[in-house]
Amino acid sequence: MENQKTHAWILPKRVIGFTEQFVRNNPEENRTSCHTMSTLIKRGILWLGVCLVLPMLGVWLAGWDLAPFLTFPPVVRDIGEIGFSVPVGWFYWLGMGALFTWLLWRRGNLSIQEGIGSFHKFPFWGWLGILWTGIIWWLAWSRLDSFAWGQKYTFSPLWFGYIVVVNAWIQSRSGKCPMLEKPKLFLALFPVSAVFWWVFEYYNRFVQNWIYLNSDVSAVEYFVHATIAFSTVLPAVYSTAEALLTFPGLQRAMTGPKLKFKQGKGLALAVLGVCTVAFLLIGVFPRILYPLLWTGPFLIWLALSALAGDPEDFGRVEKGDWRKVWSWALAALICGFFWEMWNSHSLAKWIYQVPYLHGGLIFEMPMAGYLGYLPFGLECGVVTGLVARVLSGR
Repeated sequence: MENQKTHAWILPKRVIGFTEQFVRNNPEENRTSCHTMSTLIKRGILWLGVCLVLPMLGVWLAGWDLAPFLTFPPVVRDIGEIGFSVPVGWFYWLGMGALFTWLLWRRGNLSIQEGIGSFHKFPFWGWLGILWTGIIWWLAWSRLDSFAWGQKYTFSPLWFGYIVVVNAWIQSRSGKCPMLEKPKLFLALFPVSAVFWWVFEYYNRFVQNWIYLNSDVSAVEYFVHATIAFSTVLPAVYSTAEALLTFPGLQRAMTGPKLKFKQGKGLALAVLGVCTVAFLLIGVFPRILYPLLWTGPFLIWLALSALAGDPEDFGRVEKGDWRKVWSWALAALICGFFWEMWNSHSLAKWIYQVPYLHGGLIFEMPMAGYLGYLPFGLECGVVTGLVARVLSGR
């Protein structure tokens, strides 16, 4: 066991050792950034272990066949009856109602940056984006014989168009465009986004919350097509979050209770412990633990960040300023609406299986499922923030 432990940590130790050697051989101004990078590497290794290894380990310990969980492209597994439970539905909606009542109960006054909400000319390339998106939308929902060859591949072009249009809209409202102002960050988000969503596809192997239809292609084609499609997630949510912040009235509404987090690490350890056990069991009890797919990775990263003494930046919630939280959460919800709407009449599409809450469908998504986009938006914000930190060397 000791030898296995040593071998398991040899690569992280070498990476961290290289980082420490780099610090010793470089000027003082590099020490802080290298130390931060070393901390992020350690945190990332722990996160991967909890979030990616434990679900498969739990299935193996339960004595289940691992083949269905490792097959690529993924296969559909039966996780039992889905349906809608009235008691669970009441509990869910009353709980969510209480949570949002508390979050929205107290309002404060926020100072808005100058220039926000000032109007500029809508750029020409934005009109081209609208035209492009409209044409692809029509092709995606039509069943033209002449376009049969491309009918399955309209998702990515639609979202490339969406991203361009939203950035043009931001420029027309504020005079600044994220796509043009921060090109390095914006371009980096595409490959990171692909990896980011592949992680959720991995989780879905255990909970089977969504199933793809009309996607009978080879493994290589599936991987390439899916990776391109997944690459649009973070740029789309990031652009939408930036667009929301161009509305002064909406910004002033993004206030809430003043939360002051203590420096104690007891809560972080408790969250990490509960999530660790839950991730170990998520594949064994998917009908109960499936909400962990959307909240677990986020909570584990927050706990690890708190334990590392490097808590995530969510704005000034201690002063009641929730703009950073609400802009990302609402951005994911808005993108979620477009994801589900465009999916509803596409040829290659997905459907959902949401145990106990599978009712009140809006497009293919149960109504309760839309609230899952809110924590997902915060995860998008955390990942985008990490990318920005790495690129800036902080």
